[in-house]
Amino acid sequence: MAVHPPRRRRRRRRGRGHEPHVRGGADALPADQVRGNRKFRDYRSGPASGMGAFVKDLKERFGTVEYVYVWHALCGYWGGLRPRTPGMPEARVVAPRPSPGLERTMEDLAVDKIVRNGVGLVRPDLAPDLYEGLHSHLASAGIDGVKVDVIHLLEMLCEDYGGRVELAKAYYKALTESVKKHFNGNGVIASMEHCNDFMLLGTEAIALGRVGDDFWCTDPSGDPNGTFWLQGCHMVHCAYNSLWMGNFIHPDWDMFQSTHPCAAFHAASRAISGGPIYVSDSVGRHDFDLLRSLALPDGTTLRCARYALPTRDCLFEDPLHDGKTILKIWNLNKYTGVLGAFNCQGGGWCPQERRNKCFSECSRRLTTKARPTDIEWKHGRQPIPIERTELFAVYLCKQRKLILLKPGGKRHRARPFRLRASRGVSG
Repeated sequence: MAVHPPRRRRRRRRGRGHEPHVRGGADALPADQVRGNRKFRDYRSGPASGMGAFVKDLKERFGTVEYVYVWHALCGYWGGLRPRTPGMPEARVVAPRPSPGLERTMEDLAVDKIVRNGVGLVRPDLAPDLYEGLHSHLASAGIDGVKVDVIHLLEMLCEDYGGRVELAKAYYKALTESVKKHFNGNGVIASMEHCNDFMLLGTEAIALGRVGDDFWCTDPSGDPNGTFWLQGCHMVHCAYNSLWMGNFIHPDWDMFQSTHPCAAFHAASRAISGGPIYVSDSVGRHDFDLLRSLALPDGTTLRCARYALPTRDCLFEDPLHDGKTILKIWNLNKYTGVLGAFNCQGGGWCPQERRNKCFSECSRRLTTKARPTDIEWKHGRQPIPIERTELFAVYLCKQRKLILLKPGGKRHRARPFRLRASRGVSG
């Protein structure tokens, strides 16, 4: 199987910051003070107004929109809460203290700003008031769940509150109780939660969490090749992090843009990942053919039964910049297995520069072997017996070809095979 790296296309670079991010949410206030932000407060729909009217219209106008989630940071917002604001829980600006290990990792603009400016931290004994006020307001507006971000920040704020474990216990207990009460038990997604405190203390109600960095459409450091090699980094990080994090939460590989030069590269990995499939397209910029290939006509997706993991022959290799290893990931359905091969070579972590960077000398066409035995058929609650299987029918989705393989990977027969499209859904 020959696998090419993501194809490079010359595109005119656009100025940084041309697509501002707008976060929907509410100010973190007690129950009687919480209001939607200005964008929602000015919304009108008949006699109704505000965030509740917006969510109601959204669900009624678009029948396939069943759930609406809102983003907020674990401490309220990136910099926490503003102290001494009437009606808000008591907060104090705390100077974050990164651990020596964290300081040796890559520089991050968001973290640097937080460390420089401090965080308005609500006392741990008032954390229940923070989440009760915020979540009760969101639930009353028709919001079905929340995405809680910047979770790892908590461990940098613990110096005056009994240490990281005690502070984490208080916050995660308050968050868990509020999510159970207002969002159907577990209507929550975790992000920036790559810390042991969260894994061991914060996963009682949170069952889904990000296992990689953000999807970066271009390199934030300005590398003109970052549009391409960063995509391989994203995929490799998600696959290998799932080996650890998948034992605590179901891995979420993040969104991607359907019109990105590497959109098909991302789409294939999301189809195998077993996690949610969602996109962060700009309004009016969508590749519907690609999106239809990931969903049924009614918009539902057929997710794998478990979460994707690297194959055994990839575990101790470097699929980012050794110039020879192709990332292979596998997953299971009820009766079948899925195997994906991705050429992610071309970039990765540079210890000397403390950042991910391009290694263009590693970006080349590579060949790998794919076998039915690459899939862990006995994994999971419902193992798939293959002991007496003499032949495997393998469908190559990009080549639209069906081949027959023996268990060891030797080809038995191949023939063209095209799945018939149904109402625009490709095979």
